[in-house]
Amino acid sequence: AYARSRGYGFVELLAESRDDFLETHCPELRGEAERAFSKTTPVKACGVWAALRDSCEAVLWTDADSIVVDGRLGVDELLGDREAAFFLETTGVSGDCGTADEFAAHVDAGAFVLKSGSWAEVLLRQQLALSIFDNEFLEHSPCSTRGLDPLNPNWDQCHYAGKTEQCTLGCLYRTQPQLLERTRCVYASLSSSPLGGVLLEPDYQVAAYGVNASSVAEFLGDVFPAIAPRADGLLVFNCMGGTAAEKVLCVEWATAFYGGGGDK
Repeated sequence: AYARSRGYGFVELLAESRDDFLETHCPELRGEAERAFSKTTPVKACGVWAALRDSCEAVLWTDADSIVVDGRLGVDELLGDREAAFFLETTGVSGDCGTADEFAAHVDAGAFVLKSGSWAEVLLRQQLALSIFDNEFLEHSPCSTRGLDPLNPNWDQCHYAGKTEQCTLGCLYRTQPQLLERTRCVYASLSSSPLGGVLLEPDYQVAAYGVNASSVAEFLGDVFPAIAPRADGLLVFNCMGGTAAEKVLCVEWATAFYGGGGDK
């Protein structure tokens, strides 16, 4: 509905398996992707790569466990005159990404925009190259973000089990801070947050919200509504972590909570 309302194309890429997906949609990347430890980076990189090479001027990626809530914000507004736009889970002035350390500590890869061209292709290839490293290695490497956020010093982007794209993306920006010159960042704020979401796994809920509900259903029904982001200005809501069934439950909850106006 979001793509249709704004006159965008909607690219749906399907396959029977990950290997088939890579072979069908991005054979140029298959060698790097097959060596990846990360479960998510190869599919995400391949999907964006395929869309950018399929005549798209720019691509807005949203994870499959996300819904579009408020579609008044367009891709061109997110991207501006830059090559990429990312969402940061912190407050700030949209446009400026802050320092490379600040970017790494707060970037959320559940949704982002890349402009078609060699800059985006190099970034995707570099991130694929880093996707071979597992969580334990990254947590004990210079890529770790532990200690970078003074408000949450124990948080580490490299800690998401099997999912390393936020960690490796931040690592690329820390080792190549010139990337910030071609990147626009969109921040959360007290009144409006273009990217919102909820952590479904108990360990992360305790760390992020200070609560430990007995189930995802209880958490979404009784706890999270009080702290959920406002619908106004919320472009994408992301259900992070959890099992497939819990993700489905979360997407159904978010669709109902935000008035049923989003895309599943």
